[in-house]
Amino acid sequence: MPSTYTSLSAIAELSAGYAFRSSLNDEPPGLVRVVSMAQSLGESLNMEAELPQIDFSGDIARLQLEPGDLLFRARGTTTQAIFVESVQQPCIFAAPLVRIRVSKPQELDTHYLHWVLNTPQVQRDINAEARGSMIRMVSIQSLRGLQIPVPPIGVQRDIAEVARLLREERALSDALIEKNKMYAEQVLWAKAQEVW
Repeated sequence: MPSTYTSLSAIAELSAGYAFRSSLNDEPPGLVRVVSMAQSLGESLNMEAELPQIDFSGDIARLQLEPGDLLFRARGTTTQAIFVESVQQPCIFAAPLVRIRVSKPQELDTHYLHWVLNTPQVQRDINAEARGSMIRMVSIQSLRGLQIPVPPIGVQRDIAEVARLLREERALSDALIEKNKMYAEQVLWAKAQEVW
């Protein structure tokens, strides 16, 4: 059975981050953690991430991050989605990040959505909507209209699991390459010292 294509807004809620008037460093310290573009988060965010903590009196409930949310980088050189694995509460997000929260979990698996948003095919569609020559920006309206393939939920979960295993394999391969390089350099260095 072929996948149907659905607009992102039909199956997920998209919310813009809080637009701070100044740098987070200029905000008074407090208890509210903030995720911003300044952190290099990679593909996921978890409790171990060191986030700035500020005194925030805005609408925390509207900006609250929950496990399973996605954060989308709407501005800059990369438009990759970040999966929120876990966060210490309260935790909010700053503009230009966009929170994507699945509204129909019976129809859309969050891990699958994370994978599909980061595929080259969907990234090409996202980049086609980006505006600006120096700093690229994707509007929240463009994201809402983004068409994504939505196979049956069982197929989504299978795809998400295979994607997870591929990421894990890539991380292990990268670690092995680094270890091999380190050992080879140690052997070569030891051999070079024998000559002296």
